[in-house]
Amino acid sequence: MEDARIRSGTLSRRASAMRLFTSMGMLFLASGVSPWLSPARAQENLIWHGRAEGGRASLSYGIPNSDYAPLSFSCTNDGKGVTFTYAHEPNQPREGIKVEVLLQAAEIAVPITTFGFRLELDEEFLLQGRTHLDNRLVDLLTSGETLMVFVEDGSEEYPLDGARAAAMHLIKRCKR
Repeated sequence: MEDARIRSGTLSRRASAMRLFTSMGMLFLASGVSPWLSPARAQENLIWHGRAEGGRASLSYGIPNSDYAPLSFSCTNDGKGVTFTYAHEPNQPREGIKVEVLLQAAEIAVPITTFGFRLELDEEFLLQGRTHLDNRLVDLLTSGETLMVFVEDGSEEYPLDGARAAAMHLIKRCKR
């Protein structure tokens, strides 16, 4: 049932994501930060940052006040769980592709079923799925270890330094 809701919301998610990335892009340009940062330079500026506005909370790993965040978690007060979004192009990228993502830190592992879609604005492919912010996911995000994201036959590493403090808004609003 939850998978059907995610698939049926693809167009509205895409429209919402496009609006978010467009507005974040404008903030990015207004901030004076060069959008043409080299990948090495961009990596130096990546941190965990959290935010709460209205009935929504988020935790992202990226450059604050920009549209660059390769992975994020967000939720609303509706109790429908946490939306996980990961910028990754799978081996066979196509709209609606189902991809299993495994998040792991230390001995904690959290699988998330995601569905893929391409943002038309910047041609970025995103994987997005829902899960619950339960004790296991909270422990993973606040462990201070290294977050491993496994997708298909590859993996990426993200330091969890600073994630504990940045996750407080998300935890307060969305923990089950």
